[in-house]
Amino acid sequence: CDATAAELDQAGGLMLAFRQIAARERLAGFAVKCWPEFTPHYGIMPCSTISRLNDEGLLTACEGDIYGTVTMLIANYLSGRPAMFADFIAIDEERNEGLAWHCGSAATRLMAQGACNRLGKHATVEGGGKRGVTVNFPIAGEGPVTMARLGVGPRGMRLFFAGGQAVPTRANLPGNSWSVRFDAPIRRLVETIIGEGLEHHTALVQADIRDDLRRVARWLDLETLDVDACGPSLTGKGF
Repeated sequence: CDATAAELDQAGGLMLAFRQIAARERLAGFAVKCWPEFTPHYGIMPCSTISRLNDEGLLTACEGDIYGTVTMLIANYLSGRPAMFADFIAIDEERNEGLAWHCGSAATRLMAQGACNRLGKHATVEGGGKRGVTVNFPIAGEGPVTMARLGVGPRGMRLFFAGGQAVPTRANLPGNSWSVRFDAPIRRLVETIIGEGLEHHTALVQADIRDDLRRVARWLDLETLDVDACGPSLTGKGF
């Protein structure tokens, strides 16, 4: 453990505070403005606390991303599993794989079998290695995965999603990494993200919930960015 005893004590106090707020306000989740606002006020990063909140079913996103939290909640309600809040950071066209990562706030229930959780310092804040507390482990490399994002586009509210299979990650990065071999061509996925100007945060869940997301989009009259859809058009409000 690279985090100090004082940082671990602060993280424990944060957890109690979030539980109390959730109970008092009857909340289902949080969007925490962890970067850059949190550290100057409290001295630590709340990543390990966010991990525990996600483990306990209080779905929590980072960087004040409200739509990220709502996407995580949708994925959790449809699958019964914790969702991971992540950046989509790399692709391998030959393997048709993509890498999702975030700095150390994933639910420990997502940990790869045989892996261990190391509590550490944040890898990037203030240059890295200065502020705890993060959780560090790879995500399970097996089973179906759905990546999704609820957001706002030029035509109104929209729901993006793509499916695939988890594979053992080859990435050795601080925080949490999740490798996915997608069903659709990875180039189509990237072109959808860039061409549609999607936000850089997504939610990933260990389940295939694509059919359920299509129903949600139809019920809520959301435009869909369904990467696995056939044909040249990936959009269609009311799907």
